[in-house]
Amino acid sequence: MGLNFRRRSGRIYDGSKLIVPGQQKIGVKVFPNSFEYKKGSKNENLGPGIPTEIEKEIPLCVNGCAVFTQANNEVFYYNFSSNTVVEVVFIYIVGMNLITDIANTTNKLWILTSVNAGDLREYNMTLCPFSLTLNRTFTNSGFPNQFPTNGLAAIDQNNLLSTGGGLNGQVSVVKYNITTNNLIPTILFYLPYNRQLSGDLIYVPNTPTGPKIITLTFEAPWTQNLNFISQFNATTGAIEMDKNIPSNLINSPYGLFTKDNKIYIQNENDSTVWNVGLNSPYPFIYTNQINYSGFFNFGGGSSNDSRCNTVSFKKQKPYISIPGTSAIDPIISCTEWKDPKNRTEIYLNPSGITVVGTTKLYNDPDFTDPIPFGYWVSDGQQVYLIGEDGLIKNTTYCT
Repeated sequence: MGLNFRRRSGRIYDGSKLIVPGQQKIGVKVFPNSFEYKKGSKNENLGPGIPTEIEKEIPLCVNGCAVFTQANNEVFYYNFSSNTVVEVVFIYIVGMNLITDIANTTNKLWILTSVNAGDLREYNMTLCPFSLTLNRTFTNSGFPNQFPTNGLAAIDQNNLLSTGGGLNGQVSVVKYNITTNNLIPTILFYLPYNRQLSGDLIYVPNTPTGPKIITLTFEAPWTQNLNFISQFNATTGAIEMDKNIPSNLINSPYGLFTKDNKIYIQNENDSTVWNVGLNSPYPFIYTNQINYSGFFNFGGGSSNDSRCNTVSFKKQKPYISIPGTSAIDPIISCTEWKDPKNRTEIYLNPSGITVVGTTKLYNDPDFTDPIPFGYWVSDGQQVYLIGEDGLIKNTTYCT
């Protein structure tokens, strides 16, 4: 995600050097002690101004569902079962430029940086023995939606996910085709009003109701510390789950990954890992803390192959309705959606659309029990005032 929305900490390095160690050195513990890599015997130049050093010692082997995590200018393999980390990419960049997010498949790793207004680096990756080789670099053209901004995920070898410019203040979720050296963007849908991506997003390719995209967002302004984990239908953009993340537990939710049929958030400020329940009310369960004895805050970005994303959240009932008794009811209705207590199933006629003066809302699928006059109904993005016979009389965006 972008530096405008995330507090960073840790080491900043001078120079312009990329080290791709790839392996552990004999006798050196990678957790919790500091790394002590020996210089490799091979020095290659993988591109203009990007010299590398490659370790040639004990091979590191990882499986196809390996989890990678990012801390400032470094990317690590995260062994979830042993709660250990192994450094795999180490980028030295002048000034305050940083890695902002990562994505991978089984044979590619992508790194999004803030260098020169942003570049996207693609590496060829071998899992066993582990190795990385810089393949190509995409640079930011400066045109809206033509380059990833906040967040990064891989759909497959040729398509990445990120966010881009918005419509009337709404941030877009964008698919970038990278078949050629020119990024080809396609806007998939827009985030809820006043939301921006605060951290990661992941792609879930196969569920009984189609592919899903799960995001970590915040509600502007960032100083409110209102963060959310949300699930969208990747085809229609319909929001299926939207849960406020409690800031007393997780105040910097920037990393997102799946492992063993569970969904996890990484909290960057304290390197903790939290499991999110798949069913409402979607509890947050403390799992691990990466207690590396350095200056890192793990979880600035996380990644695993999307083919290993085999779980998604069970869909929330799509609407919440409350009696309309005062002028603040729209606010209450939107607030109730964020942390639902009385979510109800509501049926639209015509189905699937919400148009003022046209759509009617009902409590039953046979359209015999209209929502009462004066009620407020919210879908998490907008709130609707109900008129006679369940007809939508007015609407406004949730704020």
